[in-house]
Amino acid sequence: MELRKIKEGIFYISETTNIGVLQTKKGFVLIDAPID
Repeated sequence: MELRKIKEGIFYISETTNIGVLQTKKGFVLIDAPID
């Protein structure tokens, strides 16, 4: 699990599923982000 701090919030990436989760002040946003 990779953790990135970006201006929108905290961005988590799972290396196994390539699904990102963006945690903002409003809540969670699931992002299907394939990484090449």
